[in-house]
Amino acid sequence: MAANRKIWTASVRGVDDRRCSAIRQPFLENASMSKKLVHILSMLLLALLGVFCFQTAHAAGLRQEAGGKQQALAQTERSTTTQARTEDDSKQAFTLEVLGIGLSVPGMRDVTVWDAIEKTPRALVLSTDPKDYPWGSSEKLDVYMKWDADAVEHAASWFVEKWSIPVLAAGPAYHDPRRKDYLDDAVSGSLSTAGMHWHQVQAAANLADDYPEALLTRVFDFFEQNPQVPAVILFGSDTLATRGYLQGPGKPALVTNGEFKKSDLFGAVSALVLVRRDRVDALRPYAIDATTGRPVKQAGPAPAHPFQPSPWLPKPWTTLQLEQFDALPTLGYLHRPQTVSMLDADKHPLPPKAKNEAFRQGWLDALRAMPPATKVKRVFYDVGAPDQGGRIVPLAQTLATETDLDAMQAGQGFNLTTNLADTGAASPFVQIALGLYASYRHNDVSASVNIKRNDSASIILISPPLVKKAHPGGDPLGFGLAQ
Repeated sequence: MAANRKIWTASVRGVDDRRCSAIRQPFLENASMSKKLVHILSMLLLALLGVFCFQTAHAAGLRQEAGGKQQALAQTERSTTTQARTEDDSKQAFTLEVLGIGLSVPGMRDVTVWDAIEKTPRALVLSTDPKDYPWGSSEKLDVYMKWDADAVEHAASWFVEKWSIPVLAAGPAYHDPRRKDYLDDAVSGSLSTAGMHWHQVQAAANLADDYPEALLTRVFDFFEQNPQVPAVILFGSDTLATRGYLQGPGKPALVTNGEFKKSDLFGAVSALVLVRRDRVDALRPYAIDATTGRPVKQAGPAPAHPFQPSPWLPKPWTTLQLEQFDALPTLGYLHRPQTVSMLDADKHPLPPKAKNEAFRQGWLDALRAMPPATKVKRVFYDVGAPDQGGRIVPLAQTLATETDLDAMQAGQGFNLTTNLADTGAASPFVQIALGLYASYRHNDVSASVNIKRNDSASIILISPPLVKKAHPGGDPLGFGLAQ
């Protein structure tokens, strides 16, 4: 029995083992397949992860590269903008020193004109008494010639002799083609009358236009384009005699015999000597002894290169010429004009609001070249005819929002037509002369604003000298010459 039980047990165990093996086999096979599947899936996941990581890294690289390019481009644009702005600022900061001022208006000269305006800023300061003016046409023409001569004499008679000073001259438009070059002799024709027999001038640029304020910018351009030039004369003149000369044949004479009429109050003349002292300093190493005609032996090292002659400066100055220059004090500074366009891209007039904003921006741009916190204390402008009063609106709006000034307030805004009647094409240059007188006297900043044109306006700031020195002629603002 025991033996049979063992055999049965063994048989049963064998059967169980075979059954279990049979049962385990599919599980083992399934497990093996599962492991393979897991392995395959793992490899796929790793591959997908690798692709994802590569794409992510590549995209990041592209973004970084693009970002780098954008940053580089932005940096380049910023650098270009900064450089352009720096160049603009540098150009805008370009100033000219004033060493001589001459001003002629009917019956008055030089700083006495400003003195009269300052006392009665809302009134005409010119005499309207017929007894103060000649009756005959010849005498009237002589007076107009003397206007030119006095302005040139007051401005330049103490300046360097025996050097041809470049002249930039402005006057009214000509209507006779034969007169197109009339400004070439604008100053040279006055030297003899002014008693300036040792002075020499040469025409550099002319502008015959009823509104010639563009010449103010051209004088700055002339200095930049001719880096050797140390000085120029800026001359603006307009008189009834000039208008009569330019109107052409067949027109009635403008200067005739007869008693003075208020309509005869027309015209003015202004002359300025503008310099760059640094250019004179550059001439000193090449100075010629005025007595021997030989180069002066310099105490320091010799110049790095020989003197380079130019049409405007064919030879170095002499020691006497340098002495004449050094004796003259600075009377003020002119800052580069800021021109404001009043037209859109299609050359159509801007609407009123846009004009106001354009002028405001121009005013701020002009101030940007000045020391921080600079305040303009007075403004000279010229509205012109009474029916053109609207021209003042952009200026008035800007002063109201950006300054403490009021263009209509006595002592703050000065309308040239109110004070001096019609100064014609000389208006921009008369304004500057008055601004120089005022800033010198009060040691502050003035502005000259030209608003007669319909297509543009211009702003020029005037500052006083840093140090006031004696003038060899006495009063630097007027030498008491005959009226």
